[in-house]
Amino acid sequence: MPILSILIPTYNYNVCSLVHDLIALSQKEQIEVEIIIGDDASTKADCIQQNDALEQLPNVRVLHNEHNLGRAENRNQLARESRGEWILFIDSDAQVTPEPLARRSQFSLLLYLTAGEHSEVVCGGLYHPTTNPMPEASLRYKYERRADQKRSATFRSKTPYQHLTTFNIFMRRSTFLKIQFDKDCKEYGYEDALFGVELKKRHVSISHIDNPLVHVGLEPNDIYLKKTEIALHTLVSLQGKMQGLSHVENAAHRLQQFHLAAIFKDSFRLFSPLLRKNLLGNNPSLFIFSLYKLGYYLNIEPTALGGEPITIVVPFHNRESFLPLTLQSIADTNNRPPLHLILVDNQSTDKSVEICERFAELNREDDFKITITSESTPGAYAARNKGLALCTTPYIYFFDSDDEFDSDFFTYLNPELKKAENEQLDLLAITTRQNVGGKTMLRQYRETSDVKAQILISHLNTVSMIFRTDFLREIGGWAALRVWDDWELGLRALLHHPRMQWFTKRPFHQIHVHPDSITGADASSRFERQLHVLRHVHQELSAPADLQALYYRHCILAGQLLQEKNKSAAQQCEQQINQLFPQEKNLFGRLIKQYVSRGFRGAWKLAFYATKILK
Repeated sequence: MPILSILIPTYNYNVCSLVHDLIALSQKEQIEVEIIIGDDASTKADCIQQNDALEQLPNVRVLHNEHNLGRAENRNQLARESRGEWILFIDSDAQVTPEPLARRSQFSLLLYLTAGEHSEVVCGGLYHPTTNPMPEASLRYKYERRADQKRSATFRSKTPYQHLTTFNIFMRRSTFLKIQFDKDCKEYGYEDALFGVELKKRHVSISHIDNPLVHVGLEPNDIYLKKTEIALHTLVSLQGKMQGLSHVENAAHRLQQFHLAAIFKDSFRLFSPLLRKNLLGNNPSLFIFSLYKLGYYLNIEPTALGGEPITIVVPFHNRESFLPLTLQSIADTNNRPPLHLILVDNQSTDKSVEICERFAELNREDDFKITITSESTPGAYAARNKGLALCTTPYIYFFDSDDEFDSDFFTYLNPELKKAENEQLDLLAITTRQNVGGKTMLRQYRETSDVKAQILISHLNTVSMIFRTDFLREIGGWAALRVWDDWELGLRALLHHPRMQWFTKRPFHQIHVHPDSITGADASSRFERQLHVLRHVHQELSAPADLQALYYRHCILAGQLLQEKNKSAAQQCEQQINQLFPQEKNLFGRLIKQYVSRGFRGAWKLAFYATKILK
């Protein structure tokens, strides 16, 4: 039976060097130990494989959580699995001190066992290298180096319960199992502070010694700032538990006492971009960092209660230039309900997958599940169907990888989604905005379930449809089409007479139209696929007015091809018109074609009215 269990929680981090150093140290000091690594559902295959290989070493175990348990519960589970009389928690990004440094003690397991004779809990401390090994991590490095000035055992001993950190902490196993870390701390931040509160309540003896490990896991400024924001959300969720241990919470209370909180909140919203610019730069100010944390904390709104869970599917193929904005816009939404974000890679060869993995690592939360998967069949339709197959929520929404999510979308949507669930609506339609050449405009729509409107306007598109998941599966999901698949899906949904509601109080999102997007491509580059889709839809229609509308849609396409000087393609379109619409052809259709060919806009409106007038 080992006397000491060394417990290392990890997520997407290689702990091989740390484990080898700890084994060497235990052998040198002749201490019988076991090392247990707790992998909290990592997503990086290389880290998983390298850490798993450590089980070949004596007295080393690797535990894998099926689902991400969070920082606190992962540590609790490690302690329950341990067999030693004493346990030592060490973070995965720690490094054993290689040599004694000036005014530093070399890390020692024996020193912990000696200190344990007098205290049930012993904190060894941490420090950082004297020079910044990672220039892009200047914010974290400056913050930690300033904190290092207050990390000596002498300083920590003045307020022993307040300066506790889980980075490097030794304690009696039986003592820990009576308390454990607060399960509410699933995300980054404050599990160690709350543990200190519990130790003080129970009068558990604690001592601080100089037995430090080196912290080497510095993050780039943007990642550290995001982790700080996550910690502040955690702090809000823990209100009433911190008992004055948070400087940010204390400062916020003082502002509220002097009726200055509202002014500070408004000022933060105004100057936040400037503050972020400094913090993400090469020489961030720690004073500005303090202001940013206080302002961000004051502006956190409690998560909307009763929000219905929803799945968002984002397919992507070589979108490294657009994905960071798209994903961050989803993460930054206000009043987000329980959300499952499914990111489907469709054979990307650039860094798109790495961007998604980094995003998932930073943003995983208990009510924000992120799944990264892949689909080998090329085409957005296949990737979306992969997401549909993985969906477990009542409603599902599809978003494109090059668009921008509206920050207030869920603030407006939550009540509507709850109503949709109660009334078992099959389809909730919303209005959207599109950005063309820097100019934002409302996308055309008609608040109707008229099939003819969908044929001519395409107002039900990818980002304007929220489906009841079972309904979408019942109608067959996304058809195997390489263009206009959302147009066809909206049309097919209407043909199944869904229980439907339009939500038109305001338009949402920014649909970016650019040369690389399907929306921004010209007709000539894809007319053969468009003709294929039109033939496909022709087989689905039977009502004369609907067929008339599809005829006009052909005429509009022929006019676009003529405008682009592609007479050959326009002739192929005419041939298909002759084949499919021998009864529907009329003079008005030829006029529409000429109208469009001369560059005039709004032909769909004329055609829509024509379907009502010309019987």
